[in-house]
Amino acid sequence: MMAARKRREGCDACVDAYVDLARDHGATDADIAAALGDDAADGKGTYDSGR
Repeated sequence: MMAARKRREGCDACVDAYVDLARDHGATDADIAAALGDDAADGKGTYDSGR
């Protein structure tokens, strides 16, 4: 996922944009968390872009 790459590069605004795009195309919180390597992948949380 491009958001993971942008996260590693430190572009938070880019991450938010890619996550929003992924959600627009049907990605779930678990999908996004798995791609970003977050704890949310196991249901313990969610990625929140703040939007």
